Amino acid sequence: MTKMTRNVTSNEATACCTYIVQNAQSKLVFAKSKVKPIKEKWTTPKLEMQALRMGVENTRHVLEGLIEGEIKVNSIVIMTDSEIALKWLESDPTKREVGVLIANRLKSIRTILCGIFDKHGLTVTFGHADTKRNPADLGTRGVTKTDLDKVTYSAKRILEEDITPIFDCSRTNSFMKMKRVTVRVLKFILKISKRMSGEAQLKLLDSIPELNEIKIENEINAREVRVGEQVLVRDQQKLINSKKLKEMANLKPQMNEKGIVVCKGRMSKADLPIETKEPILLLQSMDISKMIIREAHGKSHKTLDHTMIEVRRKFWIPKLRTLTKSLLSRCVWCQRMVK
Repeated sequence: MTKMTRNVTSNEATACCTYIVQNAQSKLVFAKSKVKPIKEKWTTPKLEMQALRMGVENTRHVLEGLIEGEIKVNSIVIMTDSEIALKWLESDPTKREVGVLIANRLKSIRTILCGIFDKHGLTVTFGHADTKRNPADLGTRGVTKTDLDKVTYSAKRILEEDITPIFDCSRTNSFMKMKRVTVRVLKFILKISKRMSGEAQLKLLDSIPELNEIKIENEINAREVRVGEQVLVRDQQKLINSKKLKEMANLKPQMNEKGIVVCKGRMSKADLPIETKEPILLLQSMDISKMIIREAHGKSHKTLDHTMIEVRRKFWIPKLRTLTKSLLSRCVWCQRMVK
């Protein structure tokens, strides 16, 4: 189950609303609006930060209510139509740069986020939403019953379009480097989890079971690299939404016990390794797909067909030949050999 909070601001008020998203359905469970102080002259950016602060605080209240009711929450997404508020949250400016009010709101938001992580082992993802598609906007500009009946919002669809993976695979061309980076992140999470309460640690290990296979003290070994690959692939598969899965229904995509989407086709009864019979599904447009092809091409500069065979030992990428051909055409060494 995913919990998503939306925030919005107008010149006179701020508002937020919280959705519960499960499978293909979303339910509005909480909404709140608040007018700006009469005696104070707040600028729009200040109101936007106030709305974000209100959304984060109410997210915590709803989360605690769900957990108290023994309802499991897998992820939390908070959306806002304010790009400047997201930039402030990302850059951590000083009081001199943004003023006391903004600095205090940022400090309050981070305190709440740390509390959610320490107590429940959940991280919060922030994202930007277009004002026209933000349901919280109704709380600031008002709406008649007739207009409200005409407005339909799909929180599930918005969530799928806006959510992004944690790891940015566009930062490097090396698949091995990304796997090692993932392992180092897991080691860091495992290290700071030692400061958490026992219950929060158990919830964290339940959400990231690969932490049980990571050792803080040791250097990165081959087994941990495989674990890092598993976490990295699962993270990148966030880009595959339900619409894309329906378009690839002929591949029979299913989620395995590790939470990774694999293809279960005609080779299920073949005498092959399980990773070949059930290859991991990735999209042609993903940066990780390009890294995998480059790694398969290798230092020995395999041919087009040999590179594709190497990739398909473990992964299934639609239009693989087209993508592989495009990448190999940019290989300087291969082009020199051809000429």
